[in-house]
Amino acid sequence: MKYFGNKLKSKSIAVLLITTIIFWLIPSNLIFGESDSKTLELLQQEVAWTNVALVEAQAAVKQADAELVNVEKNLADARTAIDEAGEGDDIAALELARAEALASRDAAKSKSEKAAGVLIQAEAAADQANAELEAYLAEISGEPEEEILKADLNVSVDPENVEPGGSITYKITVTNTGNVVLSDIKILDKLPGLVIFEQSSTGEFNKDLKEISYTIENLEPGGISEEEIMVSVPVIAKKLQTLTNSVIISSEWIAPIEKHVDVVVGESAEEESGESGEEENETGVTDEESQDDENEEDGEVEDEVVEE
Repeated sequence: MKYFGNKLKSKSIAVLLITTIIFWLIPSNLIFGESDSKTLELLQQEVAWTNVALVEAQAAVKQADAELVNVEKNLADARTAIDEAGEGDDIAALELARAEALASRDAAKSKSEKAAGVLIQAEAAADQANAELEAYLAEISGEPEEEILKADLNVSVDPENVEPGGSITYKITVTNTGNVVLSDIKILDKLPGLVIFEQSSTGEFNKDLKEISYTIENLEPGGISEEEIMVSVPVIAKKLQTLTNSVIISSEWIAPIEKHVDVVVGESAEEESGESGEEENETGVTDEESQDDENEEDGEVEDEVVEE
Protein backbone atom coordinates (compact mmCIF):
# COMPACT_ATOMS: atom_id res chain seq x y z
CA MET A 1 0.00 0.00 0.00
CA LYS A 2 1.40 3.35 -0.99
CA TYR A 3 1.16 6.41 1.22
CA PHE A 4 1.01 9.63 -0.74
CA GLY A 5 3.02 8.06 -3.61
CA ASN A 6 3.02 10.65 -6.33
CA LYS A 7 0.54 12.83 -4.43
CA LEU A 8 2.46 15.91 -3.33
CA LYS A 9 1.18 19.12 -1.84
CA SER A 10 -0.86 21.19 -4.26
CA LYS A 11 1.45 24.13 -3.85
CA SER A 12 4.71 23.52 -5.63
CA ILE A 13 8.01 23.77 -3.80
CA ALA A 14 8.94 26.78 -5.89
CA VAL A 15 5.78 28.66 -4.88
CA LEU A 16 6.37 27.90 -1.22
CA LEU A 17 9.90 29.27 -1.37
CA ILE A 18 9.34 32.35 -3.54
CA THR A 19 7.90 34.48 -0.75
CA THR A 20 10.72 33.61 1.60
CA ILE A 21 13.41 34.33 -0.99
CA ILE A 22 11.90 37.72 -1.85
CA PHE A 23 11.76 38.76 1.80
CA TRP A 24 15.35 37.66 2.31
CA LEU A 25 16.55 39.66 -0.71
CA ILE A 26 14.87 42.88 0.46
CA PRO A 27 16.13 44.15 3.83
CA SER A 28 13.11 44.41 6.11
CA ASN A 29 14.40 47.57 7.82
CA LEU A 30 14.04 49.38 4.50
CA ILE A 31 10.33 48.62 4.47
CA PHE A 32 9.40 48.53 8.13
CA GLY A 33 10.69 50.08 11.32
CA GLU A 34 13.58 48.62 13.31
CA SER A 35 11.22 47.36 16.03
CA ASP A 36 9.29 45.25 13.50
CA SER A 37 12.36 44.18 11.54
CA LYS A 38 13.65 41.65 14.05
CA THR A 39 10.29 39.94 14.49
CA LEU A 40 9.85 39.83 10.74
CA GLU A 41 13.26 38.21 10.25
CA LEU A 42 12.49 35.53 12.82
CA LEU A 43 9.23 34.71 11.05
CA GLN A 44 11.04 34.60 7.70
CA GLN A 45 13.58 32.16 9.13
CA GLU A 46 10.79 29.96 10.46
CA VAL A 47 9.13 29.93 7.04
CA ALA A 48 12.43 29.00 5.38
CA TRP A 49 13.12 26.16 7.83
CA THR A 50 9.63 24.70 7.57
CA ASN A 51 9.71 24.88 3.78
CA VAL A 52 13.07 23.06 3.69
CA ALA A 53 11.66 20.42 6.06
CA LEU A 54 8.66 20.07 3.78
CA VAL A 55 10.88 19.51 0.73
CA GLU A 56 12.85 16.85 2.59
CA ALA A 57 9.67 15.12 3.77
CA GLN A 58 8.27 15.05 0.24
CA ALA A 59 11.51 13.52 -1.05
CA ALA A 60 11.46 10.91 1.73
CA VAL A 61 7.91 9.91 0.82
CA LYS A 62 8.86 9.48 -2.84
CA GLN A 63 11.87 7.35 -1.92
CA ALA A 64 9.89 5.20 0.53
CA ASP A 65 7.15 4.63 -2.04
CA ALA A 66 9.71 3.64 -4.67
CA GLU A 67 11.30 1.14 -2.27
CA LEU A 68 7.89 -0.28 -1.45
CA VAL A 69 7.17 -0.84 -5.14
CA ASN A 70 10.47 -2.73 -5.56
CA VAL A 71 10.02 -5.03 -2.57
CA GLU A 72 6.43 -5.79 -3.57
CA LYS A 73 7.74 -6.81 -7.00
CA ASN A 74 10.38 -9.03 -5.35
CA LEU A 75 7.71 -10.63 -3.16
CA ALA A 76 5.52 -11.29 -6.19
CA ASP A 77 8.49 -12.91 -8.01
CA ALA A 78 9.25 -15.11 -5.00
CA ARG A 79 5.64 -16.31 -4.83
CA THR A 80 5.65 -17.04 -8.57
CA ALA A 81 8.88 -19.01 -8.26
CA ILE A 82 7.33 -21.22 -5.57
CA ASP A 83 4.17 -21.79 -7.62
CA GLU A 84 6.19 -22.78 -10.69
CA ALA A 85 8.84 -24.84 -8.87
CA GLY A 86 9.52 -28.34 -10.18
CA GLU A 87 10.86 -31.51 -8.60
CA GLY A 88 14.49 -30.48 -9.05
CA ASP A 89 14.10 -27.02 -7.47
CA ASP A 90 15.14 -26.24 -3.92
CA ILE A 91 11.75 -25.51 -2.36
CA ALA A 92 13.28 -24.62 0.99
CA ALA A 93 15.48 -21.97 -0.60
CA LEU A 94 12.49 -20.55 -2.48
CA GLU A 95 10.42 -20.39 0.75
CA LEU A 96 13.29 -18.61 2.48
CA ALA A 97 13.50 -16.09 -0.37
CA ARG A 98 9.77 -15.52 -0.11
CA ALA A 99 9.98 -14.97 3.64
CA GLU A 100 12.81 -12.49 3.21
CA ALA A 101 10.85 -10.65 0.51
CA LEU A 102 7.81 -10.54 2.80
CA ALA A 103 9.89 -9.11 5.65
CA SER A 104 11.38 -6.51 3.31
CA ARG A 105 7.88 -5.57 2.16
CA ASP A 106 6.69 -5.07 5.74
CA ALA A 107 9.74 -2.95 6.56
CA ALA A 108 9.25 -0.81 3.42
CA LYS A 109 5.58 -0.39 4.25
CA SER A 110 6.43 0.77 7.78
CA LYS A 111 9.01 3.20 6.39
CA SER A 112 6.46 4.60 3.93
CA GLU A 113 3.90 5.11 6.71
CA LYS A 114 6.44 6.95 8.88
CA ALA A 115 7.48 9.15 5.95
CA ALA A 116 3.83 9.99 5.29
CA GLY A 117 3.37 10.99 8.92
CA VAL A 118 6.43 13.23 8.82
CA LEU A 119 5.12 14.83 5.63
CA ILE A 120 1.78 15.63 7.28
CA GLN A 121 3.56 17.32 10.17
CA ALA A 122 5.84 19.22 7.79
CA GLU A 123 2.88 20.46 5.77
CA ALA A 124 1.09 21.65 8.91
CA ALA A 125 4.22 23.42 10.18
CA ALA A 126 4.79 25.12 6.82
CA ASP A 127 1.17 26.25 6.63
CA GLN A 128 1.30 27.67 10.14
CA ALA A 129 4.59 29.48 9.55
CA ASN A 130 3.35 31.02 6.31
CA ALA A 131 0.05 32.03 7.94
CA GLU A 132 1.87 33.71 10.85
CA LEU A 133 4.14 35.58 8.44
CA GLU A 134 1.21 36.76 6.31
CA ALA A 135 -0.74 37.86 9.40
CA TYR A 136 2.23 39.80 10.77
CA LEU A 137 2.88 41.46 7.43
CA ALA A 138 -0.77 42.51 7.25
CA GLU A 139 -0.57 43.88 10.79
CA ILE A 140 2.55 46.01 10.34
CA SER A 141 1.69 47.13 6.83
CA GLY A 142 -1.47 48.74 8.15
CA GLU A 143 -3.98 46.81 6.06
CA PRO A 144 -7.40 47.79 7.47
CA GLU A 145 -9.59 45.17 9.08
CA GLU A 146 -12.92 44.60 7.40
CA GLU A 147 -15.47 46.83 9.12
CA ILE A 148 -18.59 45.20 10.50
CA LEU A 149 -21.39 47.67 11.24
CA LYS A 150 -24.06 45.84 13.19
CA ALA A 151 -26.32 46.41 16.18
CA ASP A 152 -28.91 44.42 18.11
CA LEU A 153 -32.13 45.71 19.70
CA ASN A 154 -34.00 44.05 22.54
CA VAL A 155 -37.16 45.36 24.20
CA SER A 156 -38.56 43.75 27.35
CA VAL A 157 -41.60 44.58 29.48
CA ASP A 158 -42.55 44.00 33.10
CA PRO A 159 -45.22 42.87 33.78
CA GLU A 160 -46.80 41.25 30.73
CA ASN A 161 -50.27 41.40 32.34
CA VAL A 162 -51.35 44.50 34.23
CA GLU A 163 -54.50 45.55 36.08
CA PRO A 164 -56.14 48.94 35.40
CA GLY A 165 -54.30 51.54 37.45
CA GLY A 166 -51.06 49.45 37.41
CA SER A 167 -47.58 50.40 36.19
CA ILE A 168 -45.53 49.08 33.25
CA THR A 169 -41.75 49.28 32.82
CA TYR A 170 -40.17 48.96 29.38
CA LYS A 171 -36.43 48.24 29.07
CA ILE A 172 -34.68 49.12 25.80
CA THR A 173 -31.30 47.44 25.23
CA VAL A 174 -29.05 48.34 22.28
CA THR A 175 -25.86 46.30 21.71
CA ASN A 176 -23.02 47.01 19.27
CA THR A 177 -22.36 43.57 17.75
CA GLY A 178 -19.89 44.87 15.14
CA ASN A 179 -16.19 45.73 15.34
CA VAL A 180 -16.31 49.52 14.92
CA VAL A 181 -17.74 52.34 16.99
CA LEU A 182 -21.35 53.20 16.14
CA SER A 183 -22.27 56.85 16.51
CA ASP A 184 -25.45 58.91 16.47
CA ILE A 185 -27.85 56.00 17.05
CA LYS A 186 -31.37 57.38 17.27
CA ILE A 187 -34.00 55.56 19.38
CA LEU A 188 -37.72 56.22 19.02
CA ASP A 189 -40.21 54.59 21.42
CA LYS A 190 -43.83 54.78 20.29
CA LEU A 191 -45.89 54.24 23.44
CA PRO A 192 -49.42 52.79 23.36
CA GLY A 193 -52.01 55.57 23.11
CA LEU A 194 -53.83 54.47 26.26
CA VAL A 195 -50.95 54.63 28.75
CA ILE A 196 -49.88 57.58 30.89
CA PHE A 197 -46.19 58.52 30.76
CA GLU A 198 -44.58 58.56 34.20
CA GLN A 199 -40.81 58.81 33.83
CA SER A 200 -37.80 57.80 31.71
CA SER A 201 -34.12 57.28 32.45
CA THR A 202 -33.30 59.39 29.40
CA GLY A 203 -34.77 61.11 26.37
CA GLU A 204 -37.54 63.58 25.66
CA PHE A 205 -41.26 62.81 25.83
CA ASN A 206 -43.57 64.15 23.13
CA LYS A 207 -46.98 64.42 24.79
CA ASP A 208 -48.91 64.89 21.54
CA LEU A 209 -47.37 61.90 19.75
CA LYS A 210 -46.90 59.73 22.86
CA GLU A 211 -43.27 59.16 21.84
CA ILE A 212 -39.93 59.16 23.63
CA SER A 213 -36.77 59.82 21.63
CA TYR A 214 -33.09 59.86 22.55
CA THR A 215 -29.69 59.46 20.90
CA ILE A 216 -26.69 57.28 21.71
CA GLU A 217 -23.72 59.41 20.69
CA ASN A 218 -21.10 56.62 20.61
CA LEU A 219 -21.31 52.90 21.30
CA GLU A 220 -18.05 50.94 21.37
CA PRO A 221 -17.81 47.41 19.86
CA GLY A 222 -19.45 45.07 22.35
CA GLY A 223 -20.92 48.07 24.19
CA ILE A 224 -24.43 47.96 25.66
CA SER A 225 -26.90 50.80 26.24
CA GLU A 226 -29.85 50.16 28.57
CA GLU A 227 -32.67 52.60 29.31
CA GLU A 228 -35.97 52.20 31.16
CA ILE A 229 -39.33 53.89 30.59
CA MET A 230 -42.18 53.72 33.09
CA VAL A 231 -45.85 54.25 32.23
CA SER A 232 -49.17 53.56 33.94
CA VAL A 233 -52.58 52.28 32.85
CA PRO A 234 -55.67 54.40 33.63
CA VAL A 235 -57.97 52.99 36.30
CA ILE A 236 -60.91 53.15 33.89
CA ALA A 237 -59.10 51.08 31.24
CA LYS A 238 -61.11 48.16 29.86
CA LYS A 239 -59.82 44.69 30.59
CA LEU A 240 -58.71 42.12 28.03
CA GLN A 241 -57.19 44.64 25.64
CA THR A 242 -53.63 44.52 24.30
CA LEU A 243 -51.26 47.46 24.50
CA THR A 244 -48.46 47.40 21.91
CA ASN A 245 -45.23 49.35 22.37
CA SER A 246 -42.97 49.86 19.30
CA VAL A 247 -39.28 50.77 19.41
CA ILE A 248 -37.19 51.72 16.38
CA ILE A 249 -33.44 52.36 16.21
CA SER A 250 -31.71 53.92 13.22
CA SER A 251 -28.37 55.36 12.25
CA GLU A 252 -26.38 56.46 9.24
CA TRP A 253 -24.26 53.33 9.70
CA ILE A 254 -26.88 50.61 10.24
CA ALA A 255 -30.25 49.65 8.80
CA PRO A 256 -33.30 50.48 10.95
CA ILE A 257 -34.41 47.83 13.45
CA GLU A 258 -37.93 47.70 14.90
CA LYS A 259 -39.22 45.59 17.81
CA HIS A 260 -42.66 45.31 19.44
CA VAL A 261 -43.82 44.16 22.89
CA ASP A 262 -47.39 43.59 24.10
CA VAL A 263 -49.06 43.95 27.49
CA VAL A 264 -52.54 42.58 28.26
CA VAL A 265 -54.75 44.69 30.54
CA GLY A 266 -56.52 42.60 33.20
CA GLU A 267 -56.76 38.83 33.42
CA SER A 268 -56.42 36.70 30.33
CA ALA A 269 -59.55 35.27 28.74
CA GLU A 270 -58.53 31.74 29.75
CA GLU A 271 -58.18 32.65 33.42
CA GLU A 272 -61.52 34.54 33.46
CA SER A 273 -63.31 31.62 31.78
CA GLY A 274 -61.88 29.17 34.31
CA GLU A 275 -63.04 31.25 37.28
CA SER A 276 -66.52 31.91 35.89
CA GLY A 277 -67.32 28.18 36.05
CA GLU A 278 -66.88 28.23 39.81
CA GLU A 279 -69.00 31.34 40.49
CA GLU A 280 -72.31 31.04 42.34
CA ASN A 281 -75.62 32.07 40.76
CA GLU A 282 -77.41 35.29 41.66
CA THR A 283 -79.15 33.70 44.69
CA GLY A 284 -75.79 32.75 46.22
CA VAL A 285 -76.38 29.01 45.58
CA THR A 286 -74.08 27.00 43.38
CA ASP A 287 -75.43 25.28 40.27
CA GLU A 288 -74.99 21.87 41.89
CA GLU A 289 -76.96 22.84 45.01
CA SER A 290 -79.73 24.32 42.86
CA GLN A 291 -80.07 21.07 40.90
CA ASP A 292 -80.36 19.05 44.15
CA ASP A 293 -83.18 21.32 45.36
CA GLU A 294 -85.06 20.85 42.10
CA ASN A 295 -84.77 17.06 42.38
CA GLU A 296 -86.14 17.13 45.97
CA GLU A 297 -89.14 19.23 44.89
CA ASP A 298 -89.94 16.82 42.07
CA GLY A 299 -89.86 13.91 44.54
CA GLU A 300 -92.36 15.61 46.90
CA VAL A 301 -94.80 16.22 44.04
CA GLU A 302 -94.70 12.54 43.03
CA ASP A 303 -95.43 11.44 46.65
CA GLU A 304 -98.55 13.66 46.79
CA VAL A 305 -99.91 12.17 43.54
CA VAL A 306 -99.51 8.62 44.87
CA GLU A 307 -101.38 9.38 48.13
CA GLU A 308 -104.35 10.84 46.24
